[in-house]
Amino acid sequence: MRTDYSIFMKRNTLAYVSEYNEVGKLVTDICTTNGVYRVDMEPIKLIDKVLKTYGSSYIGAKESSKFHLGDIDMAPLVIGGAEGVYLFPSESPASHKCVWFALHHVAHYKEIDKKNTAVYLTNGLVLTVGVSKSSFERRLSSATRLRVKMEGQHLGYRSYDIEVDYQMVRELKGYTYRTKRQNE
Repeated sequence: MRTDYSIFMKRNTLAYVSEYNEVGKLVTDICTTNGVYRVDMEPIKLIDKVLKTYGSSYIGAKESSKFHLGDIDMAPLVIGGAEGVYLFPSESPASHKCVWFALHHVAHYKEIDKKNTAVYLTNGLVLTVGVSKSSFERRLSSATRLRVKMEGQHLGYRSYDIEVDYQMVRELKGYTYRTKRQNE
């Protein structure tokens, strides 16, 4: 039976936190507005599985972000489907200390010291990450720019003002059309 990995990434997902379990295996704690759930899989592998349920992959999402934002380090990711979730890493995704934040749940952040930042999430949860405030701001900014670029492509309808010189008119009898000048 196939696992539906999309259940691990919904609008109520706050963050993916890397954690070592009791036997020393790197796993993912999924912080949601409903609580914390542990998945016996590394964050990158879990994100890749989630993205594959939406027809993409970790590598594909990363390349898409770089296409839109330029060749940046630690690119944010768009999780497809109807969820519209934008994730960004606190530090290198290869690091066991990396936390993946859902952009729409970051309420506030502040510097604790030069190497640590407290991130306040919309449900009141506070996660401390081992990066400077300016580094966190750069990653948050990249995720925000990606969201603006991606969602800006889908806002409203575009209209064009064009002058019509010709018109195709169906003949009253038959199935043919004739071309008619606009002024006729």
